[in-house]
Amino acid sequence: MSEARFAVHPEEVSSKSDRQRHYVGVLALVRLYGLRAGEYVVWDDQRPDTHLGRRWNDYLHLYPLYEGNYAEHIAAIRSAIRT
Repeated sequence: MSEARFAVHPEEVSSKSDRQRHYVGVLALVRLYGLRAGEYVVWDDQRPDTHLGRRWNDYLHLYPLYEGNYAEHIAAIRSAIRT
C-alpha cells in the first residue's frame, strides 16, 4: 500500500448550482475525488485528533469545491505530481 499523499477536509461549501450551503463529508469527498484507500488521511479542523502528529506540508489538501469539478481538479493534481 502506498503512503497517503492527500488530506481530505470535510466541511460546508456553497453550491454553485443551488447557491445553498451543504456539508460534504469524508466519504463523499473520497468518492468525488476518486481516491482509493491508502491515498488519503482525514484532516477535520473541527476534530484535531484526526491530524494530531501530522505535518501540514506532507500532504496535498483537498476540500469541497464550489464549482464541483472534482474530476478535473484531481486530474490536474495527479498530472502535476507525475512531472
